[in-house]
Amino acid sequence: MKNNKHIGKYIAVLLLTFFGSISTVFAQTNKTVGTRITDVTTEKALKDNAILDLDSTTKGFFLPRMTTMQRDAIKKIAGKDNGLAIYNIDIDCVEYWSERTNKWMSVCGSLPPATLDLVVGACDKISFGGFTMTNTTPKKPILKQGDVLKPETNYISIKVKVEQVGTYTISATGDNGYFFSAEGQFQSTGTYDIIMKAMGTPTVGYDQSNGEKGDVLKFTINGKESTVCANVQTVVLPADLKFQIRSAIYKAKGKYNVNDAATVAKGNIVELDVDVENGGLATITAYNAILGVKFSGTKDLVSSTTDKIILEPVTGEAAALENNLASYDLTIAVNAKEASHAINGNKVLITIEQTEVEADNAGATFGTKPYYEGSTLDSTYKITVPVTVIGSGKTNLYLKGAGNVEFKAENVVLLMPKNAGEKQNVEFTAVGGTLPNASSLALTLSGDGQRFSVKNPSALTLAIGKKPVAYTIDCGNISSNRKTVIWDKPINDTYYIIVPVDVEVAGEYELKTTIPVQGMSFSTTVGGNKAVFTTTGKQNAILYPIDKTIVPTTKGETQTKITNADGNSKVLCDAPFKIKVGYPDLNVLYLAEEYYGYNSNMDQFITNQNRFGQTGTLVETGDVNVTRTALTMNDTDYIKQTYIDRRKKIADDIKAKKYNLILSDNALTLIHALDANIASALEDYITVQKGWFVGATNNIGGGYDYFEGMKREYGLFRFVSTGTWKVDQQFATANMFKRIAGGDLKLQNYYLSNVPAGFKKDTNRFTLLSGYPISNTKSILWVTSIAAVKLSGTNFEAIVTPKDNTPDEAIVFIHKQYNWVMFNNLDNGNNRALMSTMDFVGYDAKNAILSPWSYQGSDTFNGIKRQTGEYMSNFMKTVVTKIMNE
Repeated sequence: MKNNKHIGKYIAVLLLTFFGSISTVFAQTNKTVGTRITDVTTEKALKDNAILDLDSTTKGFFLPRMTTMQRDAIKKIAGKDNGLAIYNIDIDCVEYWSERTNKWMSVCGSLPPATLDLVVGACDKISFGGFTMTNTTPKKPILKQGDVLKPETNYISIKVKVEQVGTYTISATGDNGYFFSAEGQFQSTGTYDIIMKAMGTPTVGYDQSNGEKGDVLKFTINGKESTVCANVQTVVLPADLKFQIRSAIYKAKGKYNVNDAATVAKGNIVELDVDVENGGLATITAYNAILGVKFSGTKDLVSSTTDKIILEPVTGEAAALENNLASYDLTIAVNAKEASHAINGNKVLITIEQTEVEADNAGATFGTKPYYEGSTLDSTYKITVPVTVIGSGKTNLYLKGAGNVEFKAENVVLLMPKNAGEKQNVEFTAVGGTLPNASSLALTLSGDGQRFSVKNPSALTLAIGKKPVAYTIDCGNISSNRKTVIWDKPINDTYYIIVPVDVEVAGEYELKTTIPVQGMSFSTTVGGNKAVFTTTGKQNAILYPIDKTIVPTTKGETQTKITNADGNSKVLCDAPFKIKVGYPDLNVLYLAEEYYGYNSNMDQFITNQNRFGQTGTLVETGDVNVTRTALTMNDTDYIKQTYIDRRKKIADDIKAKKYNLILSDNALTLIHALDANIASALEDYITVQKGWFVGATNNIGGGYDYFEGMKREYGLFRFVSTGTWKVDQQFATANMFKRIAGGDLKLQNYYLSNVPAGFKKDTNRFTLLSGYPISNTKSILWVTSIAAVKLSGTNFEAIVTPKDNTPDEAIVFIHKQYNWVMFNNLDNGNNRALMSTMDFVGYDAKNAILSPWSYQGSDTFNGIKRQTGEYMSNFMKTVVTKIMNE
């Protein structure tokens, strides 16, 4: 009984057992009526009558593989194991458990293959029936070349030992055109005699002049060669047949393709002419073992005639395995008495068609991964091309293009189509290359070997797109150009949102806010035109108001979110961003000093209820918070823990960006009451945070250079001699200011009696608000003399000069790059004049004006009116207005 006898049962068992144990698949399409598992991307309808459809032309599947011992160790549960299936590697067959028979049944037969072999020591008991035997010991059957064996009369009787019941197939062959075989099943173990019937015709006879010659029989039991009785022989006499193939080279007729079985119906035959001397049943074969193609023909020849013998393809050996050569020699074998005389040196040639395909470029598909300009290709990129196979074969196929772009289909088996118009899909996998910055790339099809060609070759066009923008949003550092949206005015473009991004791929993008704030929404798209990243790397995306006419009418803070509308940001910002309508809070740090016990008053220009205006008009602000910190320059108190902690807190708060305005009213405060930690924090505040710093310098005098003079007068002589201060503490602030200033500030003394104060009205950085005209008849000073600063070689420019047309000398000056303003109009005798609030202490609500100022009962000095407090309030109003509009 042969292994494929119960193939229907085999398939049924596989489907039932496999369905419940699917683990890894190539692609799966779930339907309501079943499941299809396939290794191709082409969509295909599920079979209506199948719960499971396994679809592949190149792959199989594995059941659990185990030995008989392992199979028997499986724990079985009555009533639940019917149909349990495994592949038994001992018997080379699939088995399933049958509840009905309470046995493992094999799909190779009703029972699994039996375990048996020839009986050791019984080889001399093997007997032959229907043959003339030799007189030798042991006796051998005599066969004759060309004589047909008859299964009903010719046989072998052998003895076998059965160790496990089951089915069996036994054969004995000498590879000479005949064999003996038997099949059946054993229901019990033991020793049995088996009759093996003969079949076939000996094709080769042996010259017996030098002893008995024939074939050694090889026994095969259930597909496995037996090593018992390895020397059983037959004697094959040569036939009386004598003929000669005419002198010529014969060619196999018809077309031949690799892996395509030749048939008579296709005209695949070999036609030989023979001259017959002694007639008989002639058998001629033509064979090439490398090619794997064999032809055979048999004909009863008549003596003394000329005849033709047709050799037909042998089933199972009719398909060429290769086409590396244009033609192959077939070796001729005959059953004639004198084989070499019969063959006569003649040849049979067979031509195998070269491998040839025609590509259907229009039907090509390009996988699921997009192709973008500049992309480096790897194995995740696929192209499938349908081809018409004109000449079959096995080869490597390539699609190649510029930029070393290459796709490869490895070891492709190209099969001849069964039906007209049928095409075969070939999947190519990228092996390297970089796509050009172009809209397409031409790919050329080629294959390995000289015997490969492409019919009607044309380039396959690979469409290339521009890679979509790709970027990462720095959600934690989203900011705006100013701290608030101006209240009660059209927003226009006065406020916009700044989103830091890191661009990986440049291109068109869109960011927008998700929650409107008083009707205001923001987007990078302006006028319907999306923004474009033109370069990669870190940069800012700007979100402008979509409707610029909206007027926010309610002060307050509202939360929105930033998201992308292009779908290509690697990080979507769901973090909230607060938009404040109104004005920013004014957070002021006032660094006062305690050295002489002065009642510092600069902060009163901010905290006074009538601040910032001659008539008490307020600058619009958010909450105003003033932190007034008293510092000491006393070298004994300076090193006390209280002041150390205080200075640390100041530095920490500055670094934490707690303030948007810092005031200091005394040069000594800047130089000696602070320390290196605060100096570092101030430098960052001024140069990095771009915060506003307003400081006054007084008690300088003596004509010293600005920072150098302070160090000599109050540094080396006053403090170093005590031995209690460290150098890095006492000089750190002065050195920091000098570094930012860009050099020393030279002092120049003037006397008020002959030099009225002027005003440098036309600065680029700073223009005071209207309301306080400065003229020659009205001075901002009331002191006997002033110490102006020479700005040559520094980074400052003047706001107020001691006299007209002296732009390089200043009483009030501002840094050209940073928001650092200094006052230096005071001498040792009157160090609060510019900041005096004596003339700015009250407010006349009835008349809506400030109360008259008074100081020592006079409003003039040497006939020149002063307006110190008025100027300072105007100045502070200007600074705060700028801060509110940042």
